[in-house]
Amino acid sequence: MLVALAGGRAVKDVAVDLGITVNTCRGYAQQVLEKLGAHNRLEAVAVARRAGLLD
Repeated sequence: MLVALAGGRAVKDVAVDLGITVNTCRGYAQQVLEKLGAHNRLEAVAVARRAGLLD
């Protein structure tokens, strides 16, 4: 999920790729934001990069 967020992919597209509903995917994305302490997707990507979670 984090890599998809970093790549700027739409939630709908990620949901289709993972075979889950859009609402489930949104929930997962929200959980990623919360775990990283981020307020939005852009901030989540920045935090993840600084933490070495993304290449």
